[in-house]
Amino acid sequence: MVAAIFYGLLSIIPHINFQTNAFDLGIFNQAIQKYASFSFGPNTIREVDTLLADHFELLLFIFSPLYHLFGSYTLLIIQILFSLFGAFGCYLLIHKETTNKFLATSSLIIFLIFFGLITAIAFDYHNNVIGAMFIPWLFYTLKLRKIKLYYLILTLLLFSKETMPLIAIFFGIGTILFEKKEVKKHGIITTIISVIYFFASLKIISYFNNGTYDHLPYATLGNSPIEILQTIVYHPFQSLSMLFDNTVKIKMWILLLMSGGILTIFQPRYLLLMIPIIAGKFFSSEEVYWGFSHHYAVEFAPIIAISSILTINRLKKENIKKGLALVIIALNIIILSQIHLYNGDKISRIFDINYYKNPFREDISSALEIVKKADSVSAQNTFVPHLTNDKIYLFPKIDNSKYIILNINDKNIWPFKSQKELIEEIEKIDQNNNYRNIYESNGIKVLERKI
Repeated sequence: MVAAIFYGLLSIIPHINFQTNAFDLGIFNQAIQKYASFSFGPNTIREVDTLLADHFELLLFIFSPLYHLFGSYTLLIIQILFSLFGAFGCYLLIHKETTNKFLATSSLIIFLIFFGLITAIAFDYHNNVIGAMFIPWLFYTLKLRKIKLYYLILTLLLFSKETMPLIAIFFGIGTILFEKKEVKKHGIITTIISVIYFFASLKIISYFNNGTYDHLPYATLGNSPIEILQTIVYHPFQSLSMLFDNTVKIKMWILLLMSGGILTIFQPRYLLLMIPIIAGKFFSSEEVYWGFSHHYAVEFAPIIAISSILTINRLKKENIKKGLALVIIALNIIILSQIHLYNGDKISRIFDINYYKNPFREDISSALEIVKKADSVSAQNTFVPHLTNDKIYLFPKIDNSKYIILNINDKNIWPFKSQKELIEEIEKIDQNNNYRNIYESNGIKVLERKI
């Protein structure tokens, strides 16, 4: 319950106060809204004919009916619930492995306060967060020999995002290497299914995206998964050096080791599972992947929470086990107190009364009421996740929209680089004879197309 409230403060409150983003909550909200109405697209925010041209995330189809109940809050609620589901999976697995309630609870706590999970929850919604929550359940269902349930969990993990099969591939390899003979066949099946699903996903995305896949930020290694793998195999030392060639990467390594990752070294099954996650982060040419303030470290959460406690359980003395588990928890709390979220804030912002206020909320709500029935709207970043129009554009893209909705006071000005740049663009619209100002209050403006 405490974790649910904490996550709600980090995730739901910003949405209430119009502080979530077009990229990515707005994109996903438009997608599930259309899926809920049996439409594939277009996704005008991401500027693709269908969101399947961007990522292969089939779970959105499963979640979409809930949009009729929870509206723009749907995915944020789902993300919180699945995070708790993942934590419970860690608890059950450790309790099964150790029969030690204290260690099981410690694993649950480490998972819940792991910085990669917290920063992901605080930054809108992402399907890799949901996918990561199935990792402990893969181990748990296989441990119980609940094979049908295992394959259901595997399917849901694969459905979460096209990158998650890479983790499943290494899970399958680990099953082949480390599990008992009667289970190895499921490792082989898992590996084969995951390899096929991974390449099929990329093909489907490319089909909808004019033959290309836009999310391979690994130009120094290659332009396709095969080329990237070849470079790593043929140039291993050069490739390995890329894991440590930037101060941001070094800081990330320190955080991972401090949070309990150093103990993963003693758990080869889990260490193997970290290979695709580490490669996906540190081989990227984009700094946002290396860092710790978005959603790109969430997959480490279950692996570190489980493997660190399993290593501690190897110790003989009970008081040493408890003491070391508490040390890992304390280190995670320290990290959490210092980490910055995607917008530069610290977690401590939830203790600031101003965090719960938006003096322009009523003005924004009135403006949104004006535009809600229009076919097309161009809006600033933080308005977009709340819109339900058929065509939604991220300002300054207008594309002949019926309305333009703006907020001069908004501090979250992305994609603009400065407040000055935003104001200059708004002034251009004010001088545009195609639009007239029909609403203005405390810096909130709605402009309507004249023709």
